[in-house]
Amino acid sequence: MGFGGDLLEPTIGADFYLRFAMRFLLAFGIAFEFPVFLFTAALLGITTSARLRSWRQYAATIIVIGAALLTPGGDPLTLLLLSAPLYILYELTILAVRFGLKR
Repeated sequence: MGFGGDLLEPTIGADFYLRFAMRFLLAFGIAFEFPVFLFTAALLGITTSARLRSWRQYAATIIVIGAALLTPGGDPLTLLLLSAPLYILYELTILAVRFGLKR
């Protein structure tokens, strides 16, 4: 702050940073509830692991589109940081439904 003297003004204030951080945390928090929703749907008999496996292409597309809408910034790194773990969690949910809910 003291480097430029009166010629430079800070462009990022505390309110901007806190707003961005809260939106970022909220987006990731909501998104990571997705596997819980899928497991609950399987527990209630709404879906099965076979159906989840057949929907992989659609799930990947929906995950990327949803991550693009939820992330506060428009950068591809944030999109990747949200969509890659979500897809991995989708695959782990398929395994959990398949082996955890054997009837």
